[in-house]
Amino acid sequence: MKNYYVASPSLPIGADTPEAKKLVADYRAAYPKDALDNGIVAGWTAASAFGEALKKACKNKDLTREGVDRALLTINDFDLGFGPVQDFTDPKSASSRESVILQPDKSVTGGMRVVREAAASDAAKTYNP
Repeated sequence: MKNYYVASPSLPIGADTPEAKKLVADYRAAYPKDALDNGIVAGWTAASAFGEALKKACKNKDLTREGVDRALLTINDFDLGFGPVQDFTDPKSASSRESVILQPDKSVTGGMRVVREAAASDAAKTYNP
C-alpha cells in the first residue's frame, strides 16, 4: 500500500505518545480480545468532549439539551493528546481544520502510521462556511 494515504482528524491509536499508549493499555485490559483501530480514538475523543460539555453544563446548573449545547459551544481548546486542538465555539465550522496524514503499516499497533503531522492546507485555512 505504498501509494495509499488517509487524512485523519487525529493521531492513530498506535501513535508514539503517552496518551495513545495509555489508551491502548486501558483498552487491552478491558477488552483483551478486541482489535485496536482508530474507531477507538474517535469514540474516546467524542465521549470525552461530550463529558467536558456535561461537566460545564452541570457547573452552570443547566442539564437541558440547550444547556449542554451552550456548554459545548464554550470549549475552544479541547485536547486529549491525539492531534489538533479542537474548538467547538462555532457550530458552522469544523472543530479543527488540520488533518494528520496516515499510511497503512502492519508493524504498528492499529495498523496505521503517521507520515505527516497535523497541518491545514491553504484551502482549509481559507475555507469560510
